[in-house]
Amino acid sequence: MSGEESPVPGRGGSCVARCLGIGLAAVWACVLTLHAAGSFWIDKQVVVQPIQMGSSDGSAWANIDLSIYEAESDKIWAQAGIDIKFLSAVQYQNSTYLDISSSPWSANSLLSLAGGSGHAQHPDPTVINLYFVRTIDLSTSVYGYSLQTTAAYGMVFPQNGVSIANSAFGYASGNGMRDIFAYELARNLGLDNDTLGAPSDPMNLMKTSGPYPTSLDDIFPTGAGYGHLTPEQIAMARSTTFASDLAPGDQYSYYDEIPEPASAAAVSAGLLALWALVRRRSARQ
Repeated sequence: MSGEESPVPGRGGSCVARCLGIGLAAVWACVLTLHAAGSFWIDKQVVVQPIQMGSSDGSAWANIDLSIYEAESDKIWAQAGIDIKFLSAVQYQNSTYLDISSSPWSANSLLSLAGGSGHAQHPDPTVINLYFVRTIDLSTSVYGYSLQTTAAYGMVFPQNGVSIANSAFGYASGNGMRDIFAYELARNLGLDNDTLGAPSDPMNLMKTSGPYPTSLDDIFPTGAGYGHLTPEQIAMARSTTFASDLAPGDQYSYYDEIPEPASAAAVSAGLLALWALVRRRSARQ
């Protein structure tokens, strides 16, 4: 059949071979791009104690699902070399604080809750206490509030105290405000909306208006890049007493879950072997 076209099976083999060759290149391109763009060395850790607020009689609770958006917080803070470790949640029942106020003079203020003794705080002062509450200032549009290092109401509040309202989990039709934990923790770590380069960085973690990330994919360094931190912010957060050093054996590369080049080589070897087999079969047809 000299001069005639190859049979259809041979064409199929040739197509598969080409596709495998393209796939081989794509594997390396994807792995190396992701590894280069999003690999951060984690050598510090911030520990957080979640505290679920409930009414005195136990009939009402905040954040019933105990969502914490840990993956999102870790992704944001990885650029600073910081791991966010959430301890197991504890509960605290007191109807006074199920709905809290941002005013320091209110009986149900966060200052009173986080600063008063016996409110389920962690005994270690370097652990950040994070309270899940039903509402803040009785508003559905207030998502979180923290005690800060910057002056407010004419005074500087203690640094350790974070609150997250149920509204944060209902944001964007229930997708949730995925950077809310990272944002509120940042205030305990010395970051503010108007300092350390935040105002000139449109995708900065501390930006004061939306949109905000509603999925892990849109958090820096991927997708829309929400939650970016400036070098000044990173230096500030890492210098606080809340950011403790990890032992050398506990340090890690944040993107360990993305195949390292060695793993990519193994995948590539398999694809290459399959490619060669298809080429041989195609030549016989």
